[in-house]
Amino acid sequence: MYRRQLNAPRAGFTVSVLALAIAATPLWAADEHVEVVGQAVSIDQALKEQRRSDSVQSTVHADGVAQLPDQNVAEATQRLPGVSVERDQGEGRFVSVRGLGPDLNSVSINGTLIPSPEADRRAVALDVLPAELVQSLSVVKTLTPDMDASSLGGTIEVESLSAFDHKGLFYTGSAEGSYDDNTQQSSPKFSGAISDRFSLGDGTDNLGVAAALSWQQRDFGSDNVETGGDWDFEDRARLAQFEQRDYDIRRERSGLGLNFDYRPDDFSSYYLRTLYSRYKDTETRNSTSLEFADPQAPGQLGDAEGKRKLKNREETQEIQSYVFGGERMLGLWTLSGQAGYSQSSEDSPAHIAGATFDGGDFANSGFHDKDKPRPIIGSAFYDARNFSLDKVDWEKQNTQDTEKNLRLDLARDYDLSGYASQVKFGGKVSRRNKDNDLEAWVYKDFDTLGFTADQLNLSQFQKGTVDYRLGSYGPGISPSAIKQLIGGLNPADFYDETESRVNHFTIREDINAGYLMNTVDIDDWRFIAGLRYEGTEFEAKGTGATDGVFTPTDTQRRYHHWLPGLH
Repeated sequence: MYRRQLNAPRAGFTVSVLALAIAATPLWAADEHVEVVGQAVSIDQALKEQRRSDSVQSTVHADGVAQLPDQNVAEATQRLPGVSVERDQGEGRFVSVRGLGPDLNSVSINGTLIPSPEADRRAVALDVLPAELVQSLSVVKTLTPDMDASSLGGTIEVESLSAFDHKGLFYTGSAEGSYDDNTQQSSPKFSGAISDRFSLGDGTDNLGVAAALSWQQRDFGSDNVETGGDWDFEDRARLAQFEQRDYDIRRERSGLGLNFDYRPDDFSSYYLRTLYSRYKDTETRNSTSLEFADPQAPGQLGDAEGKRKLKNREETQEIQSYVFGGERMLGLWTLSGQAGYSQSSEDSPAHIAGATFDGGDFANSGFHDKDKPRPIIGSAFYDARNFSLDKVDWEKQNTQDTEKNLRLDLARDYDLSGYASQVKFGGKVSRRNKDNDLEAWVYKDFDTLGFTADQLNLSQFQKGTVDYRLGSYGPGISPSAIKQLIGGLNPADFYDETESRVNHFTIREDINAGYLMNTVDIDDWRFIAGLRYEGTEFEAKGTGATDGVFTPTDTQRRYHHWLPGLH
């Protein structure tokens, strides 16, 4: 199989290891056969799952995901109706459902909610998860009483591979490559999955084992212009400032899933679902900025303050999920339960959060092209000798968010005046804890530390000329030269206590839930009525700062929600 990599800047290809394996199969083996499954089968499976659902939901299966060059789960989700995706460097990251913000949605993997790996929001960045680990992907847009009341937009449900999704031995694999002409780098990607059933005890094919893995290293770059929306439209379009940015990025995404299913008889089933995903992003960003003394129209000239900046950081996000559950039929009753543990984390080792070189004022400066602003400025702006180191922000941060939950459901089928009905009730407890620790240092006032003007000149930190595709740029900044300079200073003298202490906090959120619902089928109609209760205990501990005075903070809230529903 050959597939063009649509999102590669220059060229790409995909080779299917499964196709090669089939080609190598001996044709004379009597017990071997090749089964070709078309696209319509995958679509039919997804449509049947949508029709069976008691909620309004859209579903895509693994075969449908594999037909398109999606880098991650967020990009696979955008194939569904009512879903839009926020992008970072061209890759899908956060998912919006029906126009509501990503923080108003929830994400679950194999039935357990996934917390956010980021410090300052609830939204889960789905670019952490490789698309190849997904067996089915659903977006549920209406919540029945037996579902967590944790979303207003929708719930993104990720299901991983089960051996009972296929008959007998199943395996697949792929290798991909892409080329980026910004960085002139090639990027490999490998993925594969395998599952099979085994006979345990007196049963036949009652134990299923499935595994899937994925690894990708992507080297790429991008150039852009950002205004930050700093326009004045009272008279005509006038711009207060803009920034040119050049990115050099390496992203490494890996994932592993290992699942077990056991069905000892026709009345019971048990499962263990595990998933681990790691996303490492290394970014170097050079930027130039022009801030006009007064907002200017395109072509207008005036005074502007010029700066050059550098950001150099490494960030690793991890998501892991473990779910154990089962279901057993007891006559007309069905008992099901699940215990889940999930953890998300983000680690940013000590890095250059920002290094600023001040160039002072540049006369007769402006810009042209309001759609893609480019500077009108003299050659002095592109000379490293006209810029001097002003400040270096140095930071490190670690965030960890953990959720543990236990759910139990009991359902009974019965007849209501000749109509098939079911009553269902149950409860769930979840315990969530989030910790964030940030430490910050601000290195500045270098002239008072004995550094000469020559030592602080950008020419001493210059790293070639930035290859900027949108116009002239000038010198780049060397991260190693910045680190060498501040490495000889005492960090304790530059510690930012305020920024560090106010960003060290812990959050606890405990939720106890219970529900009762009844389902009745009347001809082609299904009616669902029920009531859900959720009680939440919330506590946040941290430190507040007012005029340099630090005060411990402890905020506690308790609230109860009774949520009736009729579907």
